[in-house]
Amino acid sequence: MKEPLISVISVNWNRRKDLLRMLSSMRKQTYKRVQFIVVDNASSDNSLREVRENFPEVGVIVCFVLSSFHHLQLDFIN
Repeated sequence: MKEPLISVISVNWNRRKDLLRMLSSMRKQTYKRVQFIVVDNASSDNSLREVRENFPEVGVIVCFVLSSFHHLQLDFIN
């Protein structure tokens, strides 16, 4: 039987250092069927550029209004 796919979703807004530290840590985990998704609320601290350059395996969703994340999250998961 295949191991279940685990989705790790992190919301970010101008927390580049914390986000990169978290992704570095998550990259070291040993469970193989994991997808990482960052939902970014239009950060201005180059968070997305850093994620795209250093973590190409991470999916990115850009959200311009934080309140719309709940709608995106439900649509994405379902």
